[in-house]
This record gives sequence, structure tokens and C-alpha cells, in this order.
Amino acid sequence: MEKQNKSILFPQHYRADIARQNNVIGTKLSEARKLAGLKQSDLSERLTQFGIDVTPQNLSKWEKGNVMPNAYQLLAVSYALGISNPLEYFTGSTPAVAQELNKKGLAVLQEFKEFLVSTGRYEIHQDTQEIRMIPFPVGDLPLSAGTGTYIDESKFETMDFPENLIPEDADFALRVSGDSMEPAYHDGQYVFIEKCEEVSPGSVGAFVLGDQAYIKVYGEKEPDDDLKEEYTDSCGFLHPQKVLISYNKNYNPIIVDPDTVFFVVGRVLN
Repeated sequence: MEKQNKSILFPQHYRADIARQNNVIGTKLSEARKLAGLKQSDLSERLTQFGIDVTPQNLSKWEKGNVMPNAYQLLAVSYALGISNPLEYFTGSTPAVAQELNKKGLAVLQEFKEFLVSTGRYEIHQDTQEIRMIPFPVGDLPLSAGTGTYIDESKFETMDFPENLIPEDADFALRVSGDSMEPAYHDGQYVFIEKCEEVSPGSVGAFVLGDQAYIKVYGEKEPDDDLKEEYTDSCGFLHPQKVLISYNKNYNPIIVDPDTVFFVVGRVLN
């Protein structure tokens, strides 16, 4: 029995499937929000300071375990709620359990915490730390991660984001609407765009197809036999047909028709 209890203390024995089944993250998030004295609408408003635009309805889905926040969103929540050790808090561990770890176990835990912080572009919350917010251009209509939404590139507003959240090469931000790019990109999330005219296959980009705009993975395919003539140039070279692909397997790839207006808005940087 003693051997079994010790094994639970080490990070490598964490079971994500069991934690998700028990909705550990959602429950912990709800507890932290209530302890902070915040309604879901209050937390939703506070998260905009960290570059996360999520509705109270979606926060409710997080807390119920219907949808999970991505790593960036979870770290922003930790920032907003003053959770100094997200790994310890959201894995269901307690400070008492952490104190029972040997030095090697504590070192592994610290390394993993530092990895989460570095990849999420966030730092451990300190009461005295100041977050420098800077204005950044944002498209006034959402970039669809579903069925498509028209973008009028002439209409932009500014919104304040934490300076360290904005990628160096970003030209503007757009808001995701829909779930076709889950689990990487979520409804309400802001993505930062580097303007460009071409993206390589496998890259995530913002695209206009006809009068619709999308965030998708760019792909290419050999044209069907009945279209090969349209994709063959004067030198006899057969060009590939463009395809827009969703991460969410519930959405079929969008095959770009050669007669439909198509162009690249830019490359998604986050």
C-alpha cells in the first residue's frame, strides 16, 4: 500500500484521461473564480486584458468540462485569477502533497512548470509585476473557423494587448469565430497575423475565398481529371489545386474552385 501511494506523487503517473473524466480542470477553474469573488462575466472581462476574448457562455462550458481551454487560455486564466502554480493547482495536487516529493520529483515538477510558462509566453504572477499593455490593430469582424465570415480589411480598431503576447512579426490581429480549428484555435480567441501573399502547405493562414474569410491549414492536391486543363500552364506544367483544411475532423476540406476569387490574407503566428 505504501508503494502505491508513493507512485501517485510523481508527475509521470498523472493520468490526463482520468482527470478529464472527472473534470478536474473545470472544477478547479470554477473554484478559483468563486474564491476570487468573480462572476463568469467578470472573469470574461478580465481575460481581455491578457488577449483572450471568451464569452461567459464559453467559460461555463470550460467549467462544466464540455470544452477545454488551450494552453494559452489556461495560463491567461491563471494570470487573471492569481494562480501562481498552474501545474500544481490544475492537476489536483495540494501543497501538502508537493512537500512529500523528493528532490528529484520537485525538480521535475519545476522543469515542467517552467516549460509551460516559456511556451505560453506568460510569467508567474507577482503582485508587484506590471503588465505593459500596448494598442494593436484588430479587424472588426471575426475570422471564421467554421463556415466563413467576410473580412473588410479597411475596417480596423485598436485593442490593448500585453506587450509580450504580440509576436514580433505580427501586423494585426483577428478574432476566431467557430470551432473548426479546435483544439488549436478556439471560438473568441485572437490570432496574430503576418501579412503575406503566399503560405507553404501545412501552414495555418488567414484566407479569403469568394466573399468569405477563413482561418485554415493551407494544402494542395492534384486536380481532378476534368480540371487538369485549367491548371496546366502554357509550358505544360500542371499546377496543384488549393485546399483549406480544418483541424476539427467534423469539417470537410474546402476545395478551392479555380473560378472563385482566392487570396492569402496572411500567416497565423500563434
